[in-house]
Amino acid sequence: MKSTLQIADISITLETDLKWSDRKLNTFKRRSSGEEMKLTYRREKEIQIPKELIVFDDSIRWVPYTGDAEKTELYLFNRMTDRLSYRMTADRDWSQVDISYTPEEKKPAASFLSTLGEIAFRNRILRHNGLVIHGAAIEYEGKGLIFSGPSGMGKTTQANLWRKYKGAVMINHDRPAIRVIQGSPRVYGTLWNGASRKCTRKTADLSAIVLLEQSKENDIMKLSGEETLKKLMPRSFLPYNNEQDMKLALKNLEEIITVTPVFLLRCRPDREAVELLYQCLK
Repeated sequence: MKSTLQIADISITLETDLKWSDRKLNTFKRRSSGEEMKLTYRREKEIQIPKELIVFDDSIRWVPYTGDAEKTELYLFNRMTDRLSYRMTADRDWSQVDISYTPEEKKPAASFLSTLGEIAFRNRILRHNGLVIHGAAIEYEGKGLIFSGPSGMGKTTQANLWRKYKGAVMINHDRPAIRVIQGSPRVYGTLWNGASRKCTRKTADLSAIVLLEQSKENDIMKLSGEETLKKLMPRSFLPYNNEQDMKLALKNLEEIITVTPVFLLRCRPDREAVELLYQCLK
C-alpha cells in the first residue's frame, strides 16, 4: 500500500506491506504533491539487537548517538514481555525512515498511529522550523491558541470552556504542531491526539501560548523570553538522544517564543478565566 499524508503542511509518503484502514489516517490522506518525508514498513523474520543501547523508558531504546553517524536507530520493545517488536532507522534529516516489525506483531500499523510515527514526525518537523508540544490547541475567531502545562493541569478543561463560551473549535487535544513560516507562527492539528479518537487537519495563525497553573484566584501575566524558555522546554517534545537535533529543536523553540506571546494563567475552571485571557488577547 502506498499513501500520501499531509501533516502540518509536510507531505509524507507511507509505503507498507500492510492493508490499513483507519479513520485517523484517512483524515490526513491527500493526493501526492511532492515528497518531503518517506516512511516504509516491512516485516522481517528476525531483527538483530545491537549490544549497546540507551534506555529512555521501559520500551524505547536508542543506539548511542555519534556526531559522524549517517543514521539514527531505535528499538521498540513490548512493555509486557520485553521482547523486541520494532526497529526504526532514519537518515540524518529524517527524510527517509524505515520501520521493520517482527512476525509476532499482530497490529503493526498501531505503532505508526502511536509511538513510532510520532517520533519520526517530531524529528522531521524540526527541519521545517517546527516543534510538537504537549498541549490542547483551539481556534477562535480565526486565530489559534494553545493551552500547555503538566498533565492534569486543566488544558482540555480550559479548551472546552473556550468552546462553550467563545465558540472555539478544537484543533488538537494533546500534541499540536507549531511551525514558523516567513516569520509567522502557525499551529496545526496532527495525527497524534492523546486519548481522543478524533483528530483534525485544522490549522490557524497562532495568537498565543498559555501556560496553565491551577489556583483559587484567576490571574494572568505575560512571560519574558527567559521565563518562557524554562517553562516551555518541559512541555516540548525534544530529541534528547541527539545533540545536533537538540540544538536545532532549541533554535526552533526560541524562534517560536520570539514571535509568539506566551502567558502564564493561574486560574480556576470557570468563565472568568476565559474572559480574563480573552481581554489580554484583544
